[in-house]
Amino acid sequence: TEEVSPSMIKEVRNMQITFVALRRALETFSKFVPSTVVRNIVYGGENASRVHVKHRQVTIFFSDIAGFTSITEKLPVQELLYILTTYLTVMTKIIESFHGVVAEILGDGLLVYWNTPDNIEDHAAKALAAALACQKALHTSLNEKFEQILTHYNLHPLSIRIGIHTGKVLSGNIGSDQKLKFGCMGDAVNLASRLEGLCKLYGVEIICSEDTVRMLPTRETFLLRELDLVRVKGKSQPTKLFHVVRQDKDVEAKSLLNVVRMDTTVQKSNDKGSFEKFASMRKKLLRNKSKSQSSKSKSQQLARMVFFVQDEMVDDVYRRDIKAYESSLREFQEGNFEAAMKFINAIERLDTAALYLKRRIEAAADHKKNEMTLQEKWTGINNLLGKDF
Repeated sequence: TEEVSPSMIKEVRNMQITFVALRRALETFSKFVPSTVVRNIVYGGENASRVHVKHRQVTIFFSDIAGFTSITEKLPVQELLYILTTYLTVMTKIIESFHGVVAEILGDGLLVYWNTPDNIEDHAAKALAAALACQKALHTSLNEKFEQILTHYNLHPLSIRIGIHTGKVLSGNIGSDQKLKFGCMGDAVNLASRLEGLCKLYGVEIICSEDTVRMLPTRETFLLRELDLVRVKGKSQPTKLFHVVRQDKDVEAKSLLNVVRMDTTVQKSNDKGSFEKFASMRKKLLRNKSKSQSSKSKSQQLARMVFFVQDEMVDDVYRRDIKAYESSLREFQEGNFEAAMKFINAIERLDTAALYLKRRIEAAADHKKNEMTLQEKWTGINNLLGKDF
């Protein structure tokens, strides 16, 4: 047999080192670009390294932390870094578990796509389920983790607003000959961003468009409240809005045990000076947690809660209130203001959206009573033409 020379062993070793380095580089690259795009680049796809887009129907998800500017002004850098990194880590894991692609991290916000670059079945339903899961994780886990810091600086628990829309876009490599990024272009992206902003006006956490609702396999999968018919700036056609309340049925029979763990970690950087304090603070926070439950049991508890809103939050009264609100909205849009007011007054627990609708009914009724002409064809469309919408 031929003897293996030291030079051959060295060559094999060098090849192994190179392969490991390449693998690590690709894993790191995938943190910045969707994995499918990375694979196309590695395999030398025809359109991988040039401007190239194609028409796709995509579900777009925008999220934002409410009042984040105030939070950044009050929190020291280390605490801010801890909260933001932990929050984004958990949100990203949840979104990816529902096959979403986090395209961009916009400071505290997220821009997410479903059904691009890969084909995703029931992408609208998965986007809504992911949004509810993100909200539930924030309220049942993350705010508990952040409570000590936020209370110390007189800050309220975090809340996030999410807007979701489904529509046709141009999706692919966008940019110039020198710089490219994967993304989507089109009115659908702009509208999803507007819906996220409208969450503040209506006092709700998740708003989706009628186009997204139409794409659901079955409407009964989610408890939805028809919220309004609006015309936002730059669009001639009105958009019907829905408040996504909860998920009544599983979109997928899957566990989130590995998605939202109580011991969510953030990788350290090479900047030891800044991250040593960050790591020390994190350890102190974790030590303050009760040790009576294992991480697994905590994760199981959270996974059970993340799919479904607790029963007391969506009881029979709440469901009746939703029906009364939708009946009031329907009468208002038909110009029957007296009937609209009757239904709105039947709501037992008036939330921000209901109070806003009540003010609009009162204003329209006064307008009519004073014999001032309404529009020739009253539609009840809410024209939101301000810069915020």
